[in-house]
Amino acid sequence: MTTIAVTNAAAPANERVGLHTILWELAKKDVYFSAGPLLAYFALGMIGVALLAAGHEATFYAGALLLMSAVIVTGAHLVFVNVVGERGQQNLALVMSLPITYMQYSVYKLGANLGIFLLAWLILVGAAVGTILGKEGLPNGLIPFTLIMLLELCLAYVLVLCVALVMESEAWTVVVMTITNILISLVMYGVNRIEGIGQYVSGPVAVWNRSSLGLIAAELIAIVLLIAVTLLIQSRKHDYL
Repeated sequence: MTTIAVTNAAAPANERVGLHTILWELAKKDVYFSAGPLLAYFALGMIGVALLAAGHEATFYAGALLLMSAVIVTGAHLVFVNVVGERGQQNLALVMSLPITYMQYSVYKLGANLGIFLLAWLILVGAAVGTILGKEGLPNGLIPFTLIMLLELCLAYVLVLCVALVMESEAWTVVVMTITNILISLVMYGVNRIEGIGQYVSGPVAVWNRSSLGLIAAELIAIVLLIAVTLLIQSRKHDYL
């Protein structure tokens, strides 16, 4: 009886080790095929951060545009190369041959691509905030607005990623990505018009009030809800076809 108990306990452990190894190798595959372009986008973002501190109005706006563009293109690359392109490049046939469920595949895709994006995003956010704090010519009042807008880009990426996973359609992914990119300028204008945010952008102190903190909280909640709904939908699928 003791021998049987040990054998039964060891089997699930071995299966877990095997599953973790498979998922880890798949994640490394995604990183490998995206590493070069992602480093280029990251360098573009850092150039944007450097321009923020150049001390001129023109270079500040150019830097802000480069920074936001780097975040957007990073997300677009991850979605189209690692998710939408999975079927077109016949990589899905390889995944289908592996001993993983559709839900495990979905969790891996969400986790791996969101993790890659967040790594670059967090560094760029930290660099941008650090630049604002360290540069005398830049008002610290920019910090809440900057965080809100960069978090908005993160939310847009999560939305596009989730749509790509659920719909498995390049056309729908392009539609949603186009809409989010159009809305970014409108969101920027709207946030700047919110009482309690826009009025402090040029101020010497970062003001954290109900408006700014509430908007940040809403963006974070939206990200969590998108991921939860996506996993719920994916859990109802049972094959890759």
